[in-house]
Amino acid sequence: EGLFLALDLGGTNFRVLLLELVNGVVVREDVRKYHIDAHLRVGSGIPLFEYLAECVSNFVISEGLQDVELPL
Repeated sequence: EGLFLALDLGGTNFRVLLLELVNGVVVREDVRKYHIDAHLRVGSGIPLFEYLAECVSNFVISEGLQDVELPL
């Protein structure tokens, strides 16, 4: 029950999802997909994880959830 934030990291894309469950059923699903450039997929992981954090932050702000504690 409630709102949940989900993250899906694939090979070239990163998805951030906001899900709302009522009685075990998804009643709301907001998804934003972010492309991961080739330079982020090689070398040090620090730039990649900084980018992922920025994507999550942008999603949370765009959904107006800055002050909401969400299970991840």
